[in-house]
Amino acid sequence: MKYKCLETFSLPECDDGVETEREVDILKGSIWESEEDIEDNDTEVELTHESGAWLDISRELLDLMFEETV
Repeated sequence: MKYKCLETFSLPECDDGVETEREVDILKGSIWESEEDIEDNDTEVELTHESGAWLDISRELLDLMFEETV
């Protein structure tokens, strides 16, 4: 499944699961992909970008900031 970001937002950057002082900007209109189907009961999702970047975010944030796209 592919998802389009609805609004630019920032997340703390993580290094080996530990938050750093840096932030990562997720840009409005950027396309992210989930390799696995996202189920209604999922609480965490992983999205990847063609640049090699990846996000591990809550399902709530996915529903708020992304929409499914073709």
